[in-house]
Amino acid sequence: MMKNEIDAIKNKDDFVIFVQRHVIDKENPLEVNDYLTSILSWVRDMEGFYLNSGEKKPDNIDWKFIATLLYVGLIYE
Repeated sequence: MMKNEIDAIKNKDDFVIFVQRHVIDKENPLEVNDYLTSILSWVRDMEGFYLNSGEKKPDNIDWKFIATLLYVGLIYE
C-alpha cells in the first residue's frame, strides 16, 4: 500500500527510492501540466483530505521548498 510506503519515508534516500518506484511510472504517464494540475487541486482541498482520513495536517509545511522542488523538476537536466 502506497500510504505505508509514504509513512516509512524518513530521509532523502527513502524519498529517492519512493520517487524511482512510483512517480516515474511508465504504465501511468502524465503530462507535466496534468500532473501539476492534480497537485494544485489536492493542495486546495488538502484540509478535507486530512479531515476525512482522520489524520492531523502537518503544521510546518515548507511551501518554498516544495515550490523549488517542482520548479527544478521542470528545468533540471
